[in-house]
Amino acid sequence: MIKNKYFNVLTLLLLLVSIVLVVMLRYFPERLSITQAKTEQFEYETKLFDKNKIMSIDLTVDEEEWKNLLSNATSKEYIACDITVNGTTFQKVGIRAKGNTSLTQVASDDTTDRYSFKVEFDHYIENQTCYGLDKLALNNIIQDNTYMKEYMAYDMLTYMGIPTSLFSFANITVNGEDWGLYLALEVPEESFAARNFGTAYGDLYKPESTGGLVSGNKEESRQEGFQGGENVPSGENVPNGEGFANGKGFPDGMKSPGGQGFPGGMGQGSGCDLKYTGDDLDNYSAIWEGSVFDTTKKDHKRVVKALKEISEGNLDGYLNVNLMLRYIAVNSVLVNYDSYFGSLQHNYYLYEKNGELTMLPWDYNLAFAGFQSNDATSAVNDPIDEPVSGTSMEDRPFVNQVLQVEEYMEQYHNYLQQLVDEYFTSGYYEETINQVDAMISSYVEKDPSAFCTYEEYKIAVENLKLFGELRAQS
Repeated sequence: MIKNKYFNVLTLLLLLVSIVLVVMLRYFPERLSITQAKTEQFEYETKLFDKNKIMSIDLTVDEEEWKNLLSNATSKEYIACDITVNGTTFQKVGIRAKGNTSLTQVASDDTTDRYSFKVEFDHYIENQTCYGLDKLALNNIIQDNTYMKEYMAYDMLTYMGIPTSLFSFANITVNGEDWGLYLALEVPEESFAARNFGTAYGDLYKPESTGGLVSGNKEESRQEGFQGGENVPSGENVPNGEGFANGKGFPDGMKSPGGQGFPGGMGQGSGCDLKYTGDDLDNYSAIWEGSVFDTTKKDHKRVVKALKEISEGNLDGYLNVNLMLRYIAVNSVLVNYDSYFGSLQHNYYLYEKNGELTMLPWDYNLAFAGFQSNDATSAVNDPIDEPVSGTSMEDRPFVNQVLQVEEYMEQYHNYLQQLVDEYFTSGYYEETINQVDAMISSYVEKDPSAFCTYEEYKIAVENLKLFGELRAQS
């Protein structure tokens, strides 16, 4: 009888412990040092984004509505279309033009309608997805005669284990007519978050700086050296510096955007630099305005708390340092300043879960020194220990606070060495470029809306190889 009594008590205690553990696992996994991992593969990972194959996309759209979209692209208004992806049709999907400077550049050019597009599968039909994907970006590959700078950048980010959008090339037709070869990207929204962080994912923000063009500043004047190729590298600091195809200036096909109207700086967005400026949530309006999911003031306070701790050098639990170091390393190798690392403080996502922040990559069409680099010498030898341009380390706390720690600086150097050894000098970089060239070359040659000639493309591809070789040596 007594044994039975103790047995019942023990059973009850075990039951209570089990209930507590279930609750903790469900609602407070971080308290148990357990992170929910991705447990399923989304169908669109294999159905759409095979980076070794070219996605086929046909848009079927009312001709008048399509003309209106092209004529009023800067309004970024959705219209309905049917989209056939790799042979499967999804009806009444939303599509609009996308981009900032790249959008206005095409809009101001009477010779082209080659806009980038954003496709939203559930814009008109609730919960409609493309094999689980909710939103797709189609980038027009403007300002890149190689066609593959962004592709190679995302490949490098993926190689380094950074949560990155899935990507592949896409050949697009509109009502059966050839439109051009684009780069297709998974847009960071619900499906991206669930794929990378599990179904109990956190919050996602895309801060965007605001303001108009700034003329006559340092950044704009630095870009002028690209326009005519007049800034000839001395070769004193550049390994094999005279090996560029055009023999002077910056490599053909890898030039800065060109034109005097390209922005060298933009007005400061509230919070885009991720500097802590007090507890007032209004100080960080650009972050909240860029919220991908519905968020509350409670959510925002967690972000501000993290920014404060990071500003004071308290990184543990407030910044995902390991991913940040990898992210800095890739951006440093790519000399990618159309980003948080440059004057525009944009083109990144901020992920928050349980008060910890993670910076995630976006928009690499101006990687490989396509922005705020003066000439080949400065681009190839861009400094690694202060990897910012047009700003100061102090104004980029996510970079500065991490690299101030000796242990983290050493790990950062290790990641750079890993990229040099495994990605570049191993031959992987050049081999990947050759494989991509073999895959897309015939599409580029017949691309009806290309921004360059096929001959310019071939020269640019060789220069892309050379840039990687010289950057790795440097």
